[in-house]
Amino acid sequence: MLQYPQCYLCTTEPFEELEVYNNRGKKLTLTYCPIGNSPKNPIIAIIGFSPGPQQVKTYKKLVDQGTHPMEALSKAAFSGRLRKNLAEMLQALYLPQILGFNNSEQIFQPESLEEKIHLTSLVKCPAKIDNKPKPFDPRYFPQTLICATIRFKRELPENSVKLFITLGKHVEEFFQSFYYNYPYIAIPHPSPANMRTIKSFLNDQQKLEKLRQQVEKYLS
Repeated sequence: MLQYPQCYLCTTEPFEELEVYNNRGKKLTLTYCPIGNSPKNPIIAIIGFSPGPQQVKTYKKLVDQGTHPMEALSKAAFSGRLRKNLAEMLQALYLPQILGFNNSEQIFQPESLEEKIHLTSLVKCPAKIDNKPKPFDPRYFPQTLICATIRFKRELPENSVKLFITLGKHVEEFFQSFYYNYPYIAIPHPSPANMRTIKSFLNDQQKLEKLRQQVEKYLS
């Protein structure tokens, strides 16, 4: 049997599905596959909304190739084009240089993920609304509200992370409501479907400079 981090909020059986409904009858399906890593003393947390199909596909492929499930969960986080776009935005913020790296690719190296960088999601496991992997408001489903609050705080206590980086407006809005006192910056979601917003972000030198100053402040 695959060995996953224990959660106990929903289920702990690999790829077991849990179906829940909100008060409007919307069906949410959670699949137990907690993609991400568990560094010892992270100073930066990069937070998506919920793992998408590509990350799950990458995870399964890695396991089929013989990668240990725990290592595969880490490697699958923001994999493929997501990681390429994310690395480009982090480079634009000068984050690699501030951390003492030569380039943004080093952020995702095993030694960095073991010590400094935490990759996770607000809703830890893949989620679908009416069988479609699209964003939703986690406040309206008890399981995802617990996941995004109680589970999240246990996984990433405020005093252990110097900088939280939220990906996309849905995570940013949740942070504004629940974690407004956390040291965080918001950048676009790195999805290839979001390229117009990503390019606009990368070309906005005024905004980038403001964010760079925030990053230096939080990590100094």
